[in-house]
Amino acid sequence: MCIEQLDERLRGQRLQEIAVRILAEHHEVGQPVHYKQWYGLLRSAGYSVGGKEPLASFLSTVSRSSRVRAVGQRSGLYVLVSDSTVEPDSASDGSRAHQDSPLAA
Repeated sequence: MCIEQLDERLRGQRLQEIAVRILAEHHEVGQPVHYKQWYGLLRSAGYSVGGKEPLASFLSTVSRSSRVRAVGQRSGLYVLVSDSTVEPDSASDGSRAHQDSPLAA
C-alpha cells in the first residue's frame, strides 16, 4: 500500500474531479459560486484537502479544471461550464493561468 492511499486528503486530479462533481450537484451550469463557498461544499461533503494551506491548494487545483472558468478578474467567482464547451486534454496540462490564486505572483 502506498502512502497516498493512507492519506485521505484530496490532492491533484482526484481533488479536481470530486470538487467539480460536488459543484455540479449544487449549482447549475453558468451559476456563479465563490471559491470559499465551493470549498465549504466540499468540506460539508466530508472531504479534506491536502497541503499546508488547504484553501489555497483547493483554489490552485480547481482553477486549472477545464470544467470551470473564472468570472471576471480577481472576483473569486467560478462557473461550471457545459461538457460541450470543454476542450480535450486542457484539464491536465496545467496551461490555464489563474489571476485569482493567492499563490499567483
